[in-house]
Amino acid sequence: MNIGSVIPPALAPLIASLIITSDRGYPVLFALVGATSAVGVLLVYRVRSVR
Repeated sequence: MNIGSVIPPALAPLIASLIITSDRGYPVLFALVGATSAVGVLLVYRVRSVR
């Protein structure tokens, strides 16, 4: 196990709960999930292979 694969799944529920309990709720959560997914797609789009 390394910290890069353990910390994000541990923090995601905490961050999601803070967003859900805010005034805006689920629509903001889904918008942020969509935005971060789009950023992830753009970051790995040009990767052709692993060395």
